[in-house]
Formats: sequence, C-alpha cells, structure tokens
Amino acid sequence: MRAYEVAVATGVSLGQWVERQSPEPDFKARFAAVVLVPERQDLYQAINARFDVMMAAGALEEAAALGALGLDKGLPAMKALGVPELLAHLEGALSLEEAVEKAKRASRNFAKRQLTWLRHQDLGCPAEIYPAQYSESLCKKIFSFIRKNLLTTQS
Repeated sequence: MRAYEVAVATGVSLGQWVERQSPEPDFKARFAAVVLVPERQDLYQAINARFDVMMAAGALEEAAALGALGLDKGLPAMKALGVPELLAHLEGALSLEEAVEKAKRASRNFAKRQLTWLRHQDLGCPAEIYPAQYSESLCKKIFSFIRKNLLTTQS
C-alpha cells in the first residue's frame, strides 16, 4: 500500500523515491526544551487526584469493557497504568480500595522513573528547568526563554 501511495504521489517507484531522499533534512531547525519538574510531593498529590477523577469518570467501567474483550494480558493496552489493578478487582483478587491504591502507586512509580530518566539525559539543546507544575504564572518566564532561544536570529 505504501509503495502504491508513493508511486501515485510522486510518479516514481518506492525504491527510486527512497534513493532520492537525503540522509539529513533540508531544513535547519532549532530546538529548546522546557522541563517542568514539580516537587515530588506535589506531583504525587496531583497523580492521586487525577486517578480519583478518572475513577469518577468511569475508569472502572472502561477497564471492565477492555477486560470483556478477552485480550492477551501481555498487550500494551492491558498493561496501561491502572488497568491491571482494576482488572484484578473485577476478577475478585483485590478490593476496589486496594486496586485504586495499587494503581496510584504504579502511576507514581512510573512518574519517578520518568524523572530519573530525564535527569540523565543530555537534551542537546538549550533547556530551562522549572521546579513546578505548569501554571499561568510561569508563562512569562517560559515565553521569555522561548523568545531568547528560538526567535532570535540564527548565527
């Protein structure tokens, strides 16, 4: 299908089109990173509150519908944050309270792994790290950083 799409769009075969592609893009792009790293306690409180909102919005019913599909538990959708725990509750292995607490813990652990990964990255571009969650009060600082690093004349 992809070969057909390329042939129709370009008038050449997929092989010819691939040969014509340059290894590097024709444009020069500039990048900058804005990294928001809230205090761990604030992050964990936000994760817990978000999971409570998800539960109120029907997460248990959504997990039940997913479970009813009979999918392999090794599939990514079946391993999504909160799904294994909620399915364990629906199967009778956990109380709802236990399932919710385990799901929140899994979400917090995932966030911790993300922050650990981020701390060890060389972003390879100008970066500004803010020890806070996004808020309107950060806009001025963030946009100042963007103007300074992205909207100036390239050298």
